[in-house]
Amino acid sequence: MDGRALDRDGVQRAILGEPDAAPWALYDAAGRAVRTLVHEKHTAGYHTAVWNGTDAQGRNVPSGIYFIRFKTDDYDRIEKAVLLK
Repeated sequence: MDGRALDRDGVQRAILGEPDAAPWALYDAAGRAVRTLVHEKHTAGYHTAVWNGTDAQGRNVPSGIYFIRFKTDDYDRIEKAVLLK
């Protein structure tokens, strides 16, 4: 997955090779934490997360470039996402 356009009901997808707790954390272009999209144990396979364009306090965030970090014990990946309103 590389840069994705996310609308107000943005969806991000990932495939896990094995069961793991895989937090999906969202950051703005300045590297500030915006919110955690997912923080739970997943089974192996295909998973999605929906982001409604709000921060951890439920406030709307502006259109722009964001980064989603997928991290497990043995995997760490950052994907670019674009929020368009």
